[in-house]
Amino acid sequence: MCRFPLSTATILAGVVLAGSPLARQTECAYQEDGGLVVVEFESLDAPSGWVEETSASGFTGAGYLRWTGSNHFSVPGNAIMNVYVQLHTDGLRQLSIRNHHDDPNDIFENDIWFRADGGDWIKAASSGPATVAVWNWVTTVDEGGPDIVLDLTKGLHHFEFSARSKDFRVDRFHLYTLGHPLGTSSLQPQSRFCPGINYCIALPNSTGNAAIISATGSASVSANDLVLHAGPVPANQAGIFYYGAGTNNSAFGNGIRCVSTGGIGVFRLPPTGTANGMLTFPVDFTNPSQIVGTILPSSTWFFQAWYRDPAAGGASFNLSDGYEILFQL
Repeated sequence: MCRFPLSTATILAGVVLAGSPLARQTECAYQEDGGLVVVEFESLDAPSGWVEETSASGFTGAGYLRWTGSNHFSVPGNAIMNVYVQLHTDGLRQLSIRNHHDDPNDIFENDIWFRADGGDWIKAASSGPATVAVWNWVTTVDEGGPDIVLDLTKGLHHFEFSARSKDFRVDRFHLYTLGHPLGTSSLQPQSRFCPGINYCIALPNSTGNAAIISATGSASVSANDLVLHAGPVPANQAGIFYYGAGTNNSAFGNGIRCVSTGGIGVFRLPPTGTANGMLTFPVDFTNPSQIVGTILPSSTWFFQAWYRDPAAGGASFNLSDGYEILFQL
């Protein structure tokens, strides 16, 4: 498990001021699309005490989570749910939690602890007569306080949700640019968790394992922050990433070719080394190897890694599986 440097956040006039984005190597994050991030709480790795349920009708996704443990009114940091989100631009974002609380008193069973990028914990509350016993989006700093607005930079951010009030239910949260027309639309699907999707297969190499391709950063062309990874691969050997407009599934060397021209072409990215048993390459959308291979918003491309593997014998080279990315603005 990687450890990530977390910045300090403070609250000023209802705005949580978060610091620099985090640095990670291989894990995925929920991807912003058009200024909106959508995360279903039941899709998270929730600690004991958070119970997935479906009895309160009107939830989205597969269900919702209810805190069944004790109250933690004074001490945050209990039963934390961790979430990573990838943003494409700097600026203010509002956080809204779709929630449900049944107590007739609207300030009971109505809140959760929240913090961004390792900053100060804040009480994220839902209150008001119209919030009782219904799914609602009211999310403020304490009861009746300002909306939770975060000042976030482009890149990766770490959110934590910690248990506070017993029986509080959480369905999903949205993070969105201020005034976003779909900011609290329950019809929006959950955001993609990674920039792309794996497909095809990889065969074992001389390390005894198959090389799996992945990506960090985002599928945003304007953000230009996509980084490709593949491993494990034999150390101290040459390798490249390449991409094309179509898929394939045929034997090639000691592995499987997963990418085809798709009637356009196959485009190689510059060579990279494997000193640490991983291939890593930051893609620069502004510098394609050929003009016809320019990556544009709304285009879909298929990526794969090729690497030398003389210790395995045979053809002395192998490939990763494939990785499909639908690019965004």
